[in-house]
Amino acid sequence: MAVCWAAHGYCQDHWTLVTEDAGYQVVATDVLDGTKFYFVTTNGGGTRSGRTAY
Repeated sequence: MAVCWAAHGYCQDHWTLVTEDAGYQVVATDVLDGTKFYFVTTNGGGTRSGRTAY
């Protein structure tokens, strides 16, 4: 999983492995309040679902 910054049109230059049974995973730090972002995933196809906390 990677985080993309909506206002800037680019994504992180690294990926964080997030597995189904891993619990909480940190995918970005030091994100300023009010920053608009979204997540992208790759590998495996199919439907992805999950929860976010920030």
